[in-house]
Amino acid sequence: MKIRSNDMPDFSEIDTDKIASGGLILLAEDNIINQKVVVQLLKNFGLIAHIVESGYGVLEAISRIKYDLILMDIQMPEMDGYEATRLIRESEAGSDRHIPIIAMTAHRMQGDRMNYLDAGIDDYISKPINRTQLLKVLQHWLNSAVKQKEQPPVNNGQELLSIEYNDVIDLKVLESYQNLHIEGTIDFGNELINIYLGETPKRLLALKEAFLQRNAIALEFAAHVLKSSSANVGAMKLFALGNELEIIGRSGNLDDITEQVANTEKEFEKVRAALEKIQREKKKQ
Repeated sequence: MKIRSNDMPDFSEIDTDKIASGGLILLAEDNIINQKVVVQLLKNFGLIAHIVESGYGVLEAISRIKYDLILMDIQMPEMDGYEATRLIRESEAGSDRHIPIIAMTAHRMQGDRMNYLDAGIDDYISKPINRTQLLKVLQHWLNSAVKQKEQPPVNNGQELLSIEYNDVIDLKVLESYQNLHIEGTIDFGNELINIYLGETPKRLLALKEAFLQRNAIALEFAAHVLKSSSANVGAMKLFALGNELEIIGRSGNLDDITEQVANTEKEFEKVRAALEKIQREKKKQ
């Protein structure tokens, strides 16, 4: 099981007053869009992240490296976040070691918090990941003054509000990435759009194949990934359609959902057109 690290920051340039007393984070997340967003936020806070993509990856990583906190996606292939947490807590039994585990979930149902606590999870944050919410959780569980690095606003004439397509894309989501730059990195929002447009057709194909094969588990997973990725680029109607299909997949009843699948494909075409238009407009500025 491979462990991937984000580009390690130059320690000589990190403001140690803004870093946690322990600042090595293990990010367990299989969605590349979510990975990009969370890692960039952690960089923005002056923290280092390693990435794994399943519960098995988590167990392998913590057997080799001492992490200060785990950001744990609940729905992952091979081994989910619940099972990984249970095994971690079993391994800690009888010792004074307790690594904080923060669940990341797109589900917000009544009783969730109690379920997480019962599983050994310390806290949770909702997807799409909110910068303020993540910072608050890190400050609490790392017992330190983790702060967002002060950076001058990045505009470069990239005003998105003038772009039509507000009914397809929540432009505030993309605008929130404009100041999320580390050491002169490329336009982060544009990078996310490129990844999203490259990955989403694969997700839609997996979704359609799961439907045709009446594979409820595969449909639930494909819809979950689609939903989560779409939220991170502001495609909230597609997020809602993905959420609906995820719930249907979880129910196991895939009868009469031809229209929902077709609507999801149609909405993505609108989203694709909107995001490509946004990219063209930004190039002109």
